[in-house]
Amino acid sequence: LLALAIVSALGLVLVIRFLDPTASFANVLLFYADLAILVFSCASLVGFQIRQAFGQREHAGQYLTLSLRQAIWFAIVVVLSLILQSLGLFNPFNAVLLILAFVFLESYFLYTVNNNH
Repeated sequence: LLALAIVSALGLVLVIRFLDPTASFANVLLFYADLAILVFSCASLVGFQIRQAFGQREHAGQYLTLSLRQAIWFAIVVVLSLILQSLGLFNPFNAVLLILAFVFLESYFLYTVNNNH
């Protein structure tokens, strides 16, 4: 994941530096995809390290799974927020709804995983 974070950070720098977002939709799509990969990899690394530092060592596999899933949600929230901002639709109400939607989705996953074990 660290290598993915480094490569995506370099890719994001290249996209910002050399691609014109007004030239084509593909450039904008590349920016958001690269940003999502960078946020995902950094958030999963940070989440896993925090769980490792403060959690029990025998649950490392569960920590990795949980960190990856929550990093995906966080990356989606960041990218959707930026897309809404670029369209002029981002406001505090939309931000709260977006975050609540993902909190409820994660709560559902945590509930079903805990009830299956």
